[in-house]
Amino acid sequence: ALYNINNLKLEQVKNYYHYIPSEEEKQNGICMFESDFAIYISNSEELVFESKEDGSLIDPKNKVNAKLWKYISFDDAFSTNYGFTNARLKLSYNHCEKITIPAEFFTLENNRVYIHIVKLSHNLEKNTYSQSEYDYKKHEIAYILIGNMVVLI
Repeated sequence: ALYNINNLKLEQVKNYYHYIPSEEEKQNGICMFESDFAIYISNSEELVFESKEDGSLIDPKNKVNAKLWKYISFDDAFSTNYGFTNARLKLSYNHCEKITIPAEFFTLENNRVYIHIVKLSHNLEKNTYSQSEYDYKKHEIAYILIGNMVVLI
């Protein structure tokens, strides 16, 4: 899931991930942005993007130390409801997909595969991207290899 929709309509949640500044804000340098999302697979616990001097990401699809599994644009993220709700410690997901992790990620050296889910802020006026360390989720899968078999632990 990409966003929490508890007690909100999807359109209200969508507005949180999209911002159109007022004329006054534009004069103060505030730009229009939308949130895109990306899911990466790696053997590294830390996700590292190559970035420009201004801190914006060079290419969030390719210039990162992980393999991009799926890129979800703002429009796609809200045309398909990728939200979740929670009530009394129970999570309910509105969308699910199976991820097949390529065999290349199962190695004897690491015994860990990481799935990184990232919210990217897309500045529509400058066509730049940034990533906040607070809008990031990491899931760790621990395993051992026994011959050609992968055993989850």
